[in-house]
Amino acid sequence: MKKINLIFLFLFMFIFVIINLSNALALDVDIVGYNPYPTKPAESFIAQFQIENNEDIVLENITLNLDVSNPFSLLSSDEQFIESLMPGQIELIEFIIYVEGSANPGEYEIELNYKVGDEDWRDKEFKIKVREKEVFLEVVSVKSIPEKISPSEEAEVKIKIRNNARSLIKDITIKLDLSGEIPFAPISSTTEKRIDELYSGEEKEIIFNIIALQNAELKTYKVPLQIEYYDEYGEKYTKQDLISLLVSSEPQITVKIEKSELIENMNSKVKIKILNTGLGGADFLNVQLFELSNYEIISSDEEYIGQIDSDDYETIEFELIPRKAGNILLQGIINYRDSNNKEYSEQITLSVKVYSIGEAKNLGLIKTNYTFLFVSIAALLIICFFLYRKWKRKKNASRLS
Repeated sequence: MKKINLIFLFLFMFIFVIINLSNALALDVDIVGYNPYPTKPAESFIAQFQIENNEDIVLENITLNLDVSNPFSLLSSDEQFIESLMPGQIELIEFIIYVEGSANPGEYEIELNYKVGDEDWRDKEFKIKVREKEVFLEVVSVKSIPEKISPSEEAEVKIKIRNNARSLIKDITIKLDLSGEIPFAPISSTTEKRIDELYSGEEKEIIFNIIALQNAELKTYKVPLQIEYYDEYGEKYTKQDLISLLVSSEPQITVKIEKSELIENMNSKVKIKILNTGLGGADFLNVQLFELSNYEIISSDEEYIGQIDSDDYETIEFELIPRKAGNILLQGIINYRDSNNKEYSEQITLSVKVYSIGEAKNLGLIKTNYTFLFVSIAALLIICFFLYRKWKRKKNASRLS
């Protein structure tokens, strides 16, 4: 009899385990999703789970407990309770989870524990993706070749970008905005470039071919740079930046003798012409003449001109006393700045003709002074006139006597 009772006891226990096991297996637990997807550091998300009764019996007293670990923490209660689930019924439950700000991108597990009634706990793990807080695409460098672009000149604009994120960046579009009053136009290419993908830490260089318009003003232009890209989860990012392009042209200063009236050992003048044949203007232009052994400077040795525009000129004049006739060399220095305030300093040497006294008279540079001659002749005539009168008076007096 005892043996039969023992058999029934074991049979009862077996049936009880089977029933409990079937209750647990009857409960289908799965994650519906989480929002936002993927999650970001220093933000919270809502994880939603679906609880479904797959059996033909009513399941009662269902307890669900969510277990999370670093970098997650729960903002809501870690436990949810369902009184009963009818056969085929589905119930949705939610947990609010916070992602630590120091979380690295990647996949992390959370564990949902559940039980029906007083049966043993069962568990199921789910993966949660965490992306970077910010997917950062950096413009590493911008270079134009040439660095100073002259009007009507072609140039290459090289832009290097780097993926500073720890994940893949893809579908990158870089646009150079040449609209508005920016005096550049694309040549042999568009103003939009595309890069399919850029891995973490990877750099790539793109090249825009442009030309400066003929009427471009000489100055620095701020050109908008628009960048669009996507992270590996398909989220779109937009970046606005500015690059600088310099339209500039150096002045081309030429110095030559305009007119020479230099006469040996006499105070005389030389006129010097300063021409700017370049596309860029010259500012703060100053000319200094050095005094050498073959001439003495009577006037100031410096002349300040200021500005000479492109395709324009100015003249200056110095007074000298040359020491000898023939060709002599005038030496000096010219200082100026371009439109970008770059300083220039150039030595000048000019060959100039110095005339002798005779040459100067023949050329009319020295005017013959006839005043003394005229005065002398007039005085002589007056003397002759008075002598003649005196002689005539004497002659008349002798006749009367």
